[in-house]
Order: sequence, then C-alpha cells, then structure tokens
Amino acid sequence: MIDVAVIGQSIKRSRRKKKLSQVELAKTLEISNKYLSEIERGIGTPSVDLLLRIAVELDIHPGELFGDFEFTSQIKHPELMLKLDEIYQDIPKQYHEDIVTMNRTMAKFIISDPKMK
Repeated sequence: MIDVAVIGQSIKRSRRKKKLSQVELAKTLEISNKYLSEIERGIGTPSVDLLLRIAVELDIHPGELFGDFEFTSQIKHPELMLKLDEIYQDIPKQYHEDIVTMNRTMAKFIISDPKMK
C-alpha cells in the first residue's frame, strides 16, 4: 500500500530543497496551494499523473516520492528508467498504482537476492 504521508514528506523536502514555496509549486502544477498543502501533510491523495508532474517540476525521480532513495541511488542504467517511463505513459492510468507496486516489489526482491546482483 502506498503511504501518502511518506509521499507528502518527500514532496515537501524536495520542494524546500529547490527553494520553492507551496504557492509557487502549486501554480506551476495548476493546482491550489491548499491541495498541495493537504498532499504534503498526507491528507490529500494525488493521482499518479500529478505525482509524475511533481517529480518533473522538482527534478527528481518519481521513486524518490515513495521514499525509495536506496533503490534510485543504485540504478546503473538511467536510460532503462527513461524507456520504462515512456512505456508507463502508454499504459492506462487505472493500472499505474498496480505497476508501481509491482516495480517496488521486484526491485526489493532483486536487491535482496545475492544471485540477482
């Protein structure tokens, strides 16, 4: 299950790192700053599309929004991630959350299995 509190904290941390106010980021994303505040506090639940837009605006990998810092720092082939992102865009939005869950599970399995390294 996706932890919206972790996502909110990640967005807030990344936004502050970029020295953006909530108002500035919300304006760029074309959402209200009240909604962005709710997302950052773990009250609002953003769509996958919005999460991808936030990641782009904050110049971070989408995985960082889910607290996957260890995984994203171990990526050896960023071109693979770009290709997967392209494919992801073609998949209907109703399946995005399931795909994110599957990817996180596979990544944890691969990282934990010494034969897969």
